[in-house]
Amino acid sequence: MKEQTTAIRHARIPLVPVAELPPYMQRLTEIFGTVPASMQAYAHRPEIAAAFLALENAVLSGGAVELPIKAGVAYVVSRDNGCDYCAAHVGGLMKGAGISDEQLACMISPTPQTGNPTLDSALAYARLAARRAATDSSLADLSKHFSTEQIVELTCVVGLFSWTNHVHDALGIPIEDRFEKLGAHRIRPAQETS
Repeated sequence: MKEQTTAIRHARIPLVPVAELPPYMQRLTEIFGTVPASMQAYAHRPEIAAAFLALENAVLSGGAVELPIKAGVAYVVSRDNGCDYCAAHVGGLMKGAGISDEQLACMISPTPQTGNPTLDSALAYARLAARRAATDSSLADLSKHFSTEQIVELTCVVGLFSWTNHVHDALGIPIEDRFEKLGAHRIRPAQETS
């Protein structure tokens, strides 16, 4: 897992003030309690912001895979990529939904050990896919728990978060206070048991 050495406190680019954002972006407050700093950065290119929100909605809302599994995949990918911003958001939302720090630690352990074989399979696959190391064997293992449709959906979650991890890290998107306080990006992996 790539470790972020210092917390980002200031964006490397100016963020568009919330009052200047289009209404569809301001409505994100209903989901996140604030307009995410990432959206304030994307607002410099409204077409990209709109396309990103449409893709994020298509990948994460509904679909054939339960949202908690997709959130776990997003969290593991973000932690592995060292993107504190995305890990803070996804992990913070999971904590808000009742997932404990201990459960998050189990998800990001070297070998996922959540006690849910279906989730563990998705997390192990996500780690490989994010590193461009998925194999015929890893897909065969995943297919024991997921249909082809679900595998495509999970892989799209990996791709979406790999993209956002790189964009947010490069732009230096700062973690909002609410998510910083939740601290999901600072949780240490659970220790391996042997």
